Amino acid sequence: MSVLSLADIRPAASKRPAWLNSIIKGDCVAALEKLPEHSVDVIFADPP
Repeated sequence: MSVLSLADIRPAASKRPAWLNSIIKGDCVAALEKLPEHSVDVIFADPP
């Protein structure tokens, strides 16, 4: 599993997207706008 910043989320050129099985660190709403529909199973938020 890897940790990606929001800037690292781009459309995938390969069969396996870079964000697959990864933790995305950044604004949840901004990250979800960049991901394909129906591609997220879990969102964990830890507000202050």
